Amino acid sequence: MKVSVKQVYTSAGCNRIPEIADWNSEGHICFGASNAVVIYNTNQKGLDPLSVYHHHTSRINSVKWLRKPNDSCKELLSCSADKTAAIWTLCDGIWRVTSKLAGHTNGITCIHGLYMEGNNLIIFTGSIDSTVKVWERINGTVNLRQTISLNSGLCLTLYGHLLPVVNKPILFCALDDHKIHVFAADDEYTRVHTIAGHEDWVRGIDVLDVDDSTIKLASASQDTYIRLWCIQQHIQTQPTSEIMVEEKVFQAYGHSWSVKLEAVLAGHEGWVYGVQWHPYIIDEDTKRKVPVYRLLSSSLDKTLIIWEPEAGGDRGEGGAWVERVRVGEVGGNGLGFYGSRFGPNGTSFMGHGYNGSFHIWTLCKVG
Repeated sequence: MKVSVKQVYTSAGCNRIPEIADWNSEGHICFGASNAVVIYNTNQKGLDPLSVYHHHTSRINSVKWLRKPNDSCKELLSCSADKTAAIWTLCDGIWRVTSKLAGHTNGITCIHGLYMEGNNLIIFTGSIDSTVKVWERINGTVNLRQTISLNSGLCLTLYGHLLPVVNKPILFCALDDHKIHVFAADDEYTRVHTIAGHEDWVRGIDVLDVDDSTIKLASASQDTYIRLWCIQQHIQTQPTSEIMVEEKVFQAYGHSWSVKLEAVLAGHEGWVYGVQWHPYIIDEDTKRKVPVYRLLSSSLDKTLIIWEPEAGGDRGEGGAWVERVRVGEVGGNGLGFYGSRFGPNGTSFMGHGYNGSFHIWTLCKVG
């Protein structure tokens, strides 16, 4: 007698660590479950929505989608306590490891990457070995470009972004000194500025393109606060008697850039582990990406908050930032959120908790 066995359902808990889950514009959530990478298709209703892939030999510490300029995601990154990172590529409906990044002498805790030209990539990895490594994929070949020594420092999170005007990469690296260190490269990456203000470890960073010369940096910290920083091409102005926000100026890629604190968001009562800007929307006339001044944060105080500027602060500059939505867990069973992500078009958002569960909310129009 023949017996057939068919898998009908898969259940997997998300690792208990920040930056372990990411949600792309196609409705897929990637996350780490022990040493496996799991893809959760939120569009798959009534069917087994999880696909599980194995490569790493120890716990996965971070998983990130690699987003093309058109927001499509056919590749993702993972890093692990096994001292390696990996590039995964979608091949014939199956996710496969196409490049392995090995070179760190201790576990890799954070990773971020961005496309340069075509499929060329630049990837940053931070490790317990007190280094940040810069990797390049050019014409399909991955090479280690540089190792940045942090001396005895520890990289808690990092984020790479293309600096406007020059369209070249800049690296924001949060260390255990409570500061965000800024690196830029002509030949090699060097520290060009240090952003200070938080009073505890920074655990989350995200960047929003405001216009052709300005970006907005959001940083979330264990001091329970979120800080918003405006970074833009510096233009020398005439001295004035008006009260002005203090600006710090640094040099990168032959230009002067100013950094100023724009807002401090206070509302969480516990460590803030995650922060993310709302996805861009596409202008129907110009077909260009338009920034949305809406911010999602997650905290160990068991809440997620969506922040927006008050009326009059269309670019998040004039009005105070206030919480528009607050959701979370009620009762004593929950132990807070380690991360949160917006879904496609920002109409849904999710948080992942201490016990590995996903909590997903959908924004509904009233009236």
